[in-house]
Amino acid sequence: MSPPRVNGHRTFTRDIEFWTARGLSPIQQDDGKSVSQFINEFGLGLYQVQWFILCSGFIISEAALLSVVSGVAADVSAELGTSSTLGKSGVMTCAFTGLMCGAILAGSMADSLGRRAPLFLGYAGLICTAAMLAIHHSALVLYALLFILGCCAGTGVPVAFIILSEVSPKAFRGMCTGAMAVSWCLGELWAGVGLWYIMPQLEQGPWRMAIVWATAPSVVMMLFGSLSRVARFDTAQWLSVKGRRDDVFMAVNLMAEMNGKELLSSRQSLRMEDTPKGDAGFMEAVNTLQETPMRLHTLVLAVLFFGKDFTGYGMGVFWPLAWEHVHEMNFSPATELCATALLGIPGVCIAMLLMHLLPRRVALATAAGACAAAVACLLRLESGSPLGLVGVALFKLFFPTWQMVMMLLPSEIFPTRIKGVAYSCVAVCGRSATVIAPASVSESRQEFLSVCCAIALLTTFLARSLPETKDAGLAGHSDDHTAAKRNEKKIASYGAAHMLKQVQVVS
Repeated sequence: MSPPRVNGHRTFTRDIEFWTARGLSPIQQDDGKSVSQFINEFGLGLYQVQWFILCSGFIISEAALLSVVSGVAADVSAELGTSSTLGKSGVMTCAFTGLMCGAILAGSMADSLGRRAPLFLGYAGLICTAAMLAIHHSALVLYALLFILGCCAGTGVPVAFIILSEVSPKAFRGMCTGAMAVSWCLGELWAGVGLWYIMPQLEQGPWRMAIVWATAPSVVMMLFGSLSRVARFDTAQWLSVKGRRDDVFMAVNLMAEMNGKELLSSRQSLRMEDTPKGDAGFMEAVNTLQETPMRLHTLVLAVLFFGKDFTGYGMGVFWPLAWEHVHEMNFSPATELCATALLGIPGVCIAMLLMHLLPRRVALATAAGACAAAVACLLRLESGSPLGLVGVALFKLFFPTWQMVMMLLPSEIFPTRIKGVAYSCVAVCGRSATVIAPASVSESRQEFLSVCCAIALLTTFLARSLPETKDAGLAGHSDDHTAAKRNEKKIASYGAAHMLKQVQVVS
């Protein structure tokens, strides 16, 4: 199909009339701006702040609930009649197994239903499951509810980081993601304060009341989400890939209004992503991940996610057990949990600074190397050595950077069209580590710390095999990768959309 000709020649006026009559515009292909360009022009504002609150609120809710469950695990296992070491770790294993299943569910939902659906479903699930935990007494039901609680928590975490990466300007994406680390600190602090009031010794007490306490952030965030204007539309990046021009237009104008920028006058100002029709299926995502160079990147991310979650969630189980053997400070275990949570807040500032200034790979290697040294010092914690406390401080200062760089990299490397499924694939590998970590800590704390030290050193080495994505645009869709492969170009930063466009222009 082509425009009509006058005396054998095409005219500009006839072209406009021809394409406009068909709902298209020849001008938009030349003069229109992409969603990413508008986001970068609008900069940081109230729109990004409200999305940050919604996303970080989910992390706070997850951290609070899992920290409380970890703190009351001994009391719960005693009520269930499982006093063995494996029986106690089984409480956390049920929750962490749910995290793994939730990550699988989140991927398909995020790509087909949008980014908001799994986030708010996770919020609602956390509230309902925690409420049922507080009233049921059957051992089988409690184990099932712990599994469902973990599943709901796993549903929202990957999506929260995907959303934040898609609404943030590329120059501030690292800093915004680094700031998300404060969510874990606040969640742990909220849990610690509740346990300090309800079960200060983490041994006996009304553990169901502690569960109710930990549910409060979820309730507040659910109410905030129902009132927030940003929750009316999905992310403009996802809507653009889906070809929903009207929704993209309204979402971008909402962003402009909330950030105090000039509104778009017409839909022709938008340049939509040239994507295939329909949803990307699971097999399409898997096939894309198996192509070069995505195969290597996916494998490395899977290994690094396993190591990051084994260390991070294992430490969540390790802290309350380790503080039981520190007698010099004469603090209750719940107070020690509050202290470790507060130590993590300066680490958030370090994460924001390193992720804003340093390349992703350098920041990852630096933080992992510092954590390796910290874990080596932690081996002396149970003996009461001051070196152990140095290890606690060093780990809490640099683990947020390690954690946040890892949570950001999949959003920058994987194409938007399959990002949910791709992110969930590597996240599942990490969640599988959370199933192993509680039993590992309970069996031998010294061996657990030794493994964490080795994992941190391995991370510093594997970071070099990942593409550098700092200040790069987000990849549009899976066809970008196919085009790159067709042209047989080696791209230094696969996640950079502008590099992919250069390759496509050559074709």
